Amino acid sequence: MKSRGYIQRLMDAGRYCSKSEILREGVRLVQDRETRLAALDASIMRDISNADSGRTKSASDVFDRLDAKYRAMADKAENSRMILEFTSEAEGDLEQIAYDIAEHNPRRAHSFVRELRSRCEDLISHPNSFALVPRYQQHGIRRRVHGNHLIYYRVEPAKVVIIHIPQGATREGLLLFGE
Repeated sequence: MKSRGYIQRLMDAGRYCSKSEILREGVRLVQDRETRLAALDASIMRDISNADSGRTKSASDVFDRLDAKYRAMADKAENSRMILEFTSEAEGDLEQIAYDIAEHNPRRAHSFVRELRSRCEDLISHPNSFALVPRYQQHGIRRRVHGNHLIYYRVEPAKVVIIHIPQGATREGLLLFGE
């Protein structure tokens, strides 16, 4: 049975002390998911009731209000422009990724660097658009996906700092951190 070997590897790696600890963690994850699903179900049922009772607004009113609100926020953000910085680790990551691509296709390496630059620069305008990584939440680390790469960054006063860009990490990152 594959799960027995996996459970043993988790204990051997020191991530868990016992099989029962692993089982408790699994049950907790199922409970968390079920709680989120129950909250979603309750929310949808409330919204159905509101719609059935005619408690709705015109789409035009909703979008006009939101447009005005976020246009004002965008105007304010333009006046207080953030800067973008890289850690030396992130710079090395980017160099290695581009180098590996260039070995097979230098033109693609160039376009990849330009794409990644654009994705990173977009973070200046919308620094909190991507969720905090639960594992690193206490450090304010967020994650943005680009292709099969994850861009880990932190929003600081007046700047966005790119922390790490592990090569080809999408699958591993999503396995570790969900979503």
